[in-house]
Amino acid sequence: MREEYFNVANMSKAGVFLYNDPDDSEHYDFDDGFSIANMTINVGENSPNDSTEGTIYMDRVCKSGNFKNAYDGFYTNGERSGQRCVLKNFKTGPVYHDDPYKQQLKIDKKAQSIIDAFNAANRPSEWHSDEVNAGNTIPIYPVRLIPSTLWTDNETGAVSIIEPFIERYRKFNSPTGCVRADDEFVDPIQALSHFSYHISDRKLLLCDLQGGGDANGYTLADPAIASDDPQRPYGASDMGPQCIKDFLKRHVCGLYCNPQWLKPEVVEEREVPPIQRGLLPPYDT
Repeated sequence: MREEYFNVANMSKAGVFLYNDPDDSEHYDFDDGFSIANMTINVGENSPNDSTEGTIYMDRVCKSGNFKNAYDGFYTNGERSGQRCVLKNFKTGPVYHDDPYKQQLKIDKKAQSIIDAFNAANRPSEWHSDEVNAGNTIPIYPVRLIPSTLWTDNETGAVSIIEPFIERYRKFNSPTGCVRADDEFVDPIQALSHFSYHISDRKLLLCDLQGGGDANGYTLADPAIASDDPQRPYGASDMGPQCIKDFLKRHVCGLYCNPQWLKPEVVEEREVPPIQRGLLPPYDT
């Protein structure tokens, strides 16, 4: 089994890091069948904990999404020592260039501001007093986001994201509005996506939401943002205005949506396949 070992060191946050393609024969140590690479963490402002070392098993991809592959591992120091973590890297593009990963930090920052506003405004019992008057309770599920952290290989310069492992990780919705039919915790997350459209004045959609969820709330990671900007400011996963239109065509408001939230001004007459429930992968990146 191939392992990569990660050690902490400080890295300048200024500028863009661009590395030459490594010489694999110089990088890898093939003694005893193991490949070892030292890593550097660039925590910036996004460190979710004080664990700064870990071991990642790079011999196989544990999960694969639209844009990234994921690998299992565990932290070896700090408050999460011994706990599982996940490394994610992009399938394509310049792996020795950190711009795509900085885009993920930008997405996380915007997503966090939307989630904070959603948690503060989440008052479904006030929006649906008829349900409350009928004796039905509408529980509130707080949402938290685990921010991405950047790690850089000391010897090759290859960049990756490492995040804590989330139990029962699954995708709640897709960028085009597909949802899991078998997950009782889908509706509040669908409302979060709708809220992002509302609070951004129809300019953004927080989507491709994935992570863990139960009666205590949600822990999300690695979200995507679709924008109405033709320049696609939120990177490769920014699927643009058509994504927003398709998502909202499929979206059906539930108890966690405020009836006063903005909806599309004009519904484009275009054939959109019906929602395919239950077909989302259990884990995406």
